[in-house]
Amino acid sequence: MVTTVTLSPSLDKTYIVAEMKDDILNYAKKTVLLPGSKGINVSRLLSRLEVPNTAIGLSGGAFGGLLESLMRQEKVEFDFTHSRSDIRFNVKIIDLANSAFTDVNERGEAVTEEEYQRFLENYKVYLRRSDYVVLAGSLRDGMPEETYASLIQMAHQEKVPVFLDCCGGCLRRTLAAKPFLVAPNIHELSDCFGEEFGSLDKVVECAKQIHKNGIAYAIVTMGADGAVLACANGVYKMTPPPVHTKNTTGAGDSFLAGILYGMLRHASEEEMLRIAGSVSTAKVAREDTGMPDKNELFDYYSQTRAIKIED
Repeated sequence: MVTTVTLSPSLDKTYIVAEMKDDILNYAKKTVLLPGSKGINVSRLLSRLEVPNTAIGLSGGAFGGLLESLMRQEKVEFDFTHSRSDIRFNVKIIDLANSAFTDVNERGEAVTEEEYQRFLENYKVYLRRSDYVVLAGSLRDGMPEETYASLIQMAHQEKVPVFLDCCGGCLRRTLAAKPFLVAPNIHELSDCFGEEFGSLDKVVECAKQIHKNGIAYAIVTMGADGAVLACANGVYKMTPPPVHTKNTTGAGDSFLAGILYGMLRHASEEEMLRIAGSVSTAKVAREDTGMPDKNELFDYYSQTRAIKIED
């Protein structure tokens, strides 16, 4: 069983416009309201793949009630700790004419110490049930950047591998806790280390160094350029098929869910990457922020390439 942890959930409202123009009133061709945030998106994808999982975290307010209603509609299992503060409401704008994507994300409101302690008690329960835990997404206001590191230490005590997907100072401070797998995108990697990774060689060297520092699987995703994986068996490069990208929201979360799906099935590194590449490509090929159906998720598997580039 997989447990995903989302400390700062969101509702994501997507506005699809024919062409976005400045300084005038723009009308949406279509609007979509869906559950959002990294950990929840991983759960949504795993549920499509029929992987038993539960989403936990902190949710509350009127938006929290709507989030839970939408998750029930998608048949995604959840067991949130409720807080007085509301969850985030994020806006996504897709400009079809210019193939442009604009995200406006709120910061997560603070929760009380008592609410966070109740979450920790629930987290401990799920650690004892889980084969893997996914910690993903931003922290709420007031939470220290070491928050994920402490959750990883708790998982270590129960011998549960942790998949981590966060960014910036939070990622930098959490690497020392040695999660089982990290999967930043190239922009998050740059933000973490304060440098640009403009070449494949630099990405490979960084992934190798992260792995050498005690993280079993170090993955860097690079959008249309694919992904790099460094692990004990070597370094691998995945190249996705060329598609018209309609919406990048949730692409990295879909990739992470694909890796987890492959790992649960004891797939080779190449096969894991091809699964993840297919799943994330199916996601970006959708116009809205909805999740593809299971029969769509493997449509790109045969066109996705993964090779070993270093021993």
